[in-house]
Amino acid sequence: MAAGLHTLSWRGGVIGTTAAAKGLAALGASGLDCGPVVSTDASSADKATLVWSSLTSHKILPQRTKNGTYSVGLAAAIPSIPAGFSYSVMFSAAPGGATAALYAWGELIQGYYKTTRLPSVTLSDIGYYTDDGAYYYVWGGAKELKDPQLSPWIGERPWPAEQGLLLVKEALYKMGVPVAYMQLDDWWYTGPLPKPFFFGNVKSVQDWHASNSSGLFPHGLPAFSDKLDLPLQLYTPFWSDQFKTKYPMTESTGFKGTKMVNPNSSYAFFSDFFDLGKKITNGRFKAFEVDFLDANFKVQTLDQDGHA
Repeated sequence: MAAGLHTLSWRGGVIGTTAAAKGLAALGASGLDCGPVVSTDASSADKATLVWSSLTSHKILPQRTKNGTYSVGLAAAIPSIPAGFSYSVMFSAAPGGATAALYAWGELIQGYYKTTRLPSVTLSDIGYYTDDGAYYYVWGGAKELKDPQLSPWIGERPWPAEQGLLLVKEALYKMGVPVAYMQLDDWWYTGPLPKPFFFGNVKSVQDWHASNSSGLFPHGLPAFSDKLDLPLQLYTPFWSDQFKTKYPMTESTGFKGTKMVNPNSSYAFFSDFFDLGKKITNGRFKAFEVDFLDANFKVQTLDQDGHA
């Protein structure tokens, strides 16, 4: 029967790849980047479906299929574990096929951790993103204005970001697209000198305040936030070695010149960080995006207990 189950999972960078197979042995799982596994008995009248995943220690429990056998367990790269160490996996069964079963699985794991999904404008409404690929991604003119905080890859725009994005909102509303929030991507804050852009147009964070460059936010992010009058989603990729904080951070082994907060200090670090976001937007900071999570995890140096 197991060979006939319709199996579904997700893996790869930012869990962007959907893996589907008939039979668990054909799933092809390999590594730390595997999400929950969904197996549906398509022959059953109610489309009975089983979902399983790690329940604890998520980042050190890889999955693998080899020689017709599926396995999940502690990563072999960890040479030793402390006495009394344990981890858990969870199984959830529900009728209705993959979608219904995933909702049931999600409710169970949220119940276990006593968490709830917070309401977010980014999940309920249309917003405008200034991410890579958007027409108004990055403000250029580094060469023309001799300003390293502006992108050297594109020319100077007719107006600074603080004015141009107000015009974007105005134009969208006139077209009948009342965007409910706006996202500021990897170009709005201050990057380290003499090379603020770590690669391409991605700045590492030296100071998480809007750059007061004449081409960006010369009057500051609070003034822009008041004029825009929309919730804001703010962004970070990784932190420059020049970033100052009281919290312990670990040097990246892959993104040289950057660092990440140590896991044991991350809650306090991000609590303070989010308070800063509210302050610099006059309370309009409503959503946060941290990029390159997959790569940042892979290039942090971990000790044998799985800590940075």
